[in-house]
Amino acid sequence: MFTLKPFLLALCMALLTLGAQAQTPWTAWLYTPSDGSVTRVRATGEIVDAYRLPLSQAFNTYGEAAVASASGWFIAYTAFDSTAPAQNRQLFVYDTRADIIRFTYDLSGVTALDFELQPRPTAFDESAQTFAFGLVREGAWELALADLSSDSVKGGGPLLQADSGLAGGLPTVYQVQGERAFFSLFDLDGAPLAEYPLYRWRPTERPELFGVTAHTADLIGAGEWLTPIQDLTVMTMSAATTAQAAPSYNALELRAPASASGERLSLDPALSVARA
Repeated sequence: MFTLKPFLLALCMALLTLGAQAQTPWTAWLYTPSDGSVTRVRATGEIVDAYRLPLSQAFNTYGEAAVASASGWFIAYTAFDSTAPAQNRQLFVYDTRADIIRFTYDLSGVTALDFELQPRPTAFDESAQTFAFGLVREGAWELALADLSSDSVKGGGPLLQADSGLAGGLPTVYQVQGERAFFSLFDLDGAPLAEYPLYRWRPTERPELFGVTAHTADLIGAGEWLTPIQDLTVMTMSAATTAQAAPSYNALELRAPASASGERLSLDPALSVARA
């Protein structure tokens, strides 16, 4: 078991080289909601990229989750005004190459957003400059495909639950290919299922059943899982005393599906890696 500093959340974990080796190179994006900073590190601990997400004058607080595209070209995140009686909240997509905001979307009344549940870099298609996301607003879901080249929603607006012919849930995007989005509907109130219907959708069209998927399938790279563990307290006990050991910080777990245990990849405060 391993931990990240409480204020550091993993944006996404991308395995860079396909293959069956346990030592597959990887990078991790670390996000600090308190100041909007994002840092990309290699398995060696080397810092690859570092950014500060823009925060406009209408907002004073970053959201708790963000997601980066595969190369780090785009980063989607949220921000809100904590002083407003009715929370003013918005989604942003930041272009790290041009250092500008490329897309915004109103999140008034939104109670769930798919990349806050599980960030997926595959929700971006960098070559097409598109990004798909699902949300629940006032009890009904929406699915939108953002055109990052024009700050607009493909098809003139999102797909609404009432027009989809599908049941309720949170649309969770697995992959975007140009103007096609592949998604499932995750039941926020129910127990996770082994399989979910997978739908393929183009703006202005109704979704069509494409197959089935596991909810976390896209986190498997070369047969491995790379996972942040965010809270761990180690206790040691004796007959006379109970002592709390210092927790380890900034850590990730690399686990092969066939293995009962994982490999510890701990990042020290200087972002160097110690394998355990």
